[in-house]
Parts: sequence; C-alpha cells; structure tokens
Amino acid sequence: MYALLTQSLPLTLKESGTFAIRIFLGSLLLAIAAQISIPAWPVPMTLHVSAVLFLGFASSPSVAVGSVLLYLFEGAIGLPVFAGFSSGIAKFFGTTGGYFFGFLMAAYLVSTLKSKASTFLSQYVVAVLGGASILLCGTLYLSSIVGLKTAFVTGLLPFVIKMFVEAGLTTVTARFLKKI
Repeated sequence: MYALLTQSLPLTLKESGTFAIRIFLGSLLLAIAAQISIPAWPVPMTLHVSAVLFLGFASSPSVAVGSVLLYLFEGAIGLPVFAGFSSGIAKFFGTTGGYFFGFLMAAYLVSTLKSKASTFLSQYVVAVLGGASILLCGTLYLSSIVGLKTAFVTGLLPFVIKMFVEAGLTTVTARFLKKI
C-alpha cells in the first residue's frame, strides 16, 4: 500500500501540498456522502459508492486510495465521519466493516482502469466493477457476522440495483466534469 501511495508523490513542496489537499478533499467527500443515508439494518444505504467511484474517476490511484485511507483513519480515531455521524474502530468489526475495505479496492480499481476506458460503456463497466467489488467485500465480511443467507438478502440484494444506477450516474458526472 505504501508503494502505491508513494509511486506518484510529487517532488516539490508546493506539489506535495496540492497532493495532501486532494486527499483531504476526497476524504471530506466521503464523509459528506456517508451522511446522505437511509438507515437500514444491517447496513445503511449511503452515497459512499458514488463518492468512491467518483474519486476513482477524478483522481490518480494514490489520491483515490489515500482519500479512502484518510477517511477510514478519521473514523477510526473518533471523528464522526461514518454514516449517522458515527465513528470508532468497532465499525471495522461490525456489519459495515467489509464495505469499508471494499472502498479501498474500488478506489484502486476505478482509478487504475479508467485510463483503459474511453467510451461511456467501457467507463460504465469500470464503475460497475468498482461497485461490485464493494458489494463483494461487504457481503463476504457481513456473512461472517449474520450468516450467508442473511448477508445475501440484506447486504447484497437491496444494493444491486442502487449500485448499477450509481455507476451510471457517476460515469455521466465524471464524463461531464472531464469535458468542462
């Protein structure tokens, strides 16, 4: 992970400041997206997926992954950045823990694969892969807590259509912002 973050680190102090600001702004985007949620058990529906996919499309792998890492660190040390203004290490071991780790995978996947995707359809596929990686990590981890059937019914199925819609909206947004 360290190699990923440092491989594209800027060389000058000014560029380093810009890099840090981008990571901070990315973590802020994730914190805001977490607060736009529909409470549900065992996992709330938030705009996290859209934010992670957007970070992947809008930034380098080091900034996208760095933003997610900073966001997770902020929550771990007690800043109220998780859904419902919650925080704490216990969140990593609860029902949402796997989704958090899926954010890292999705940020890396989308930010890395976006350069190979030039058409809307190929970018949409990249976004779906990112969203699916979040759901896969989240559901697998959730199954260790609530069982596979419950994880599938409550942690995957309700989010599948949402993920496809978010992938489309994020792809459209990223393409639009790239043009302007």
